[in-house]
Amino acid sequence: MTRSLVWAFLAVAVVSGCGGAGRRAGPPALPAGKGRDVSPMVPVPAGDFFRGRDARPAPPKKRDDFPGRFVYLDSFKIDKFEVTNAAYGRFVRSAGRTAPSLRSAARRIGSWSRFAWSGNRAPPGAGDIPVTLVTWFDAEEYCAWTGKRLPTEAEWEKAARGTDRRIFPWGDLAAPGSSNFGKRQKGPLPSGNFPLDKSPYGAVDMAGNAAEWTSDYYEAAYYARSPARNPKGPRRGSLRVVRGGFWRSPEKDIRTDSRWKEAPSKAHAGVGFRYARTAAPGR
Repeated sequence: MTRSLVWAFLAVAVVSGCGGAGRRAGPPALPAGKGRDVSPMVPVPAGDFFRGRDARPAPPKKRDDFPGRFVYLDSFKIDKFEVTNAAYGRFVRSAGRTAPSLRSAARRIGSWSRFAWSGNRAPPGAGDIPVTLVTWFDAEEYCAWTGKRLPTEAEWEKAARGTDRRIFPWGDLAAPGSSNFGKRQKGPLPSGNFPLDKSPYGAVDMAGNAAEWTSDYYEAAYYARSPARNPKGPRRGSLRVVRGGFWRSPEKDIRTDSRWKEAPSKAHAGVGFRYARTAAPGR
């Protein structure tokens, strides 16, 4: 279902000088692969999976997750966990990048003041919490720095739901305690606090905690014309696709087929990211 992350109390417009979804102005691009990343990754084998919303019992109307169809993806790997404050802090300090800013959000969400960065360091005790308040450009740059990349929207969905059309990473039914959603917590928690929120391939927190940027441009009608092999999204656009739910999301927004959209120059207190990597031939 089409949803914009319209959280006025969460949104922080990032003045980056970028023009739409193109390259932003600012520090020069970093050499790819110069960062050190030791985050564990899980393999996702090549093959078909069902992407989008099933048409049964009747085709949905005015949805951006329809028509659902089988899509083939080459094998790839995806991070088991969302990128943490500690990992992002290493990037900020070694590459001389700007730390996530919580000033605008913290004034309106008191509980978020405990996650405010001081200079280029996350607050004590928050190192293993997923980093948020990063723009799409920040996430893309960090991924390139480590020699990885953001997952495509299709890769993200397959990694979350597997090949059996499940609605949530763990199955077809959601319940309190299955993941970090529904305003039951006051922010993201360290990965692994919700053992049920694990995909068929072992990726954690894909239905809650923090939503995640993907590499694709957003287009509401893209599924109707998407290629059946390795889709990478529209060739151009002004918005990017965000997937997964975050701690304030209702149940309908943590589905594996739920799509969100957002301007790449905006940062949100509920949006982070994880990496992907193309698998080596024969793997």
